[in-house]
Amino acid sequence: MAARLMLVLAALFCLPAELLAVSPDRQLGTSGLAFYKHVSALHQWLGIHPDAAARSRLRFHYEANVLQSIGRDAYGRQHFLAPAAAEAWHAMDQAAREDGVRFLVVSSYRSAEYQAHLIRRRLEEGRAPERVFASIALPGYSEHHSGCAVDLASEEQPQLGAAFRHTRAYEWLHRHAADFGFRESYPRGNSKGIIPEPWHWFHLSCAD
Repeated sequence: MAARLMLVLAALFCLPAELLAVSPDRQLGTSGLAFYKHVSALHQWLGIHPDAAARSRLRFHYEANVLQSIGRDAYGRQHFLAPAAAEAWHAMDQAAREDGVRFLVVSSYRSAEYQAHLIRRRLEEGRAPERVFASIALPGYSEHHSGCAVDLASEEQPQLGAAFRHTRAYEWLHRHAADFGFRESYPRGNSKGIIPEPWHWFHLSCAD
């Protein structure tokens, strides 16, 4: 009976049935179903076929329920992470500063709706959908929703890009990020269908 219910819910919200089986207590609650419905509506707004979500090699992520400020960037924008990720971020950032490395936070928590607008903007610019979806996760599938992901630049390389891989900041992350629970989500040769993103780091407190 439970398995059948999962299949019905997956069909209703245009999402793979296996997503509903990961954590029933959480995912079958009202807030979980509401988020599925919201994500499905965003996919429809973007013209994304339901099969695209089913084929995604990325994990589905809920939006964080609790967020904590990690400060403002050079443009005055405030950035937020989930509490455990925020605490780890501050510790890692301080350790890097002591080694003479200074990170610039470019992006942190993003809602599914904000993710949809990022995609819509690029599609309206005339970019090919396959290229857009190789660089921006579908709404519901971005690690940024969880509040545990940060996109980082540095004083050497203040813009997001492949050149970040050749900075002292990236070298420091490659050596020390795991000590603070962070990992590079999309390295070269990743199996997720996402272009390499040396700037994107995810805290493992949201990996369960």
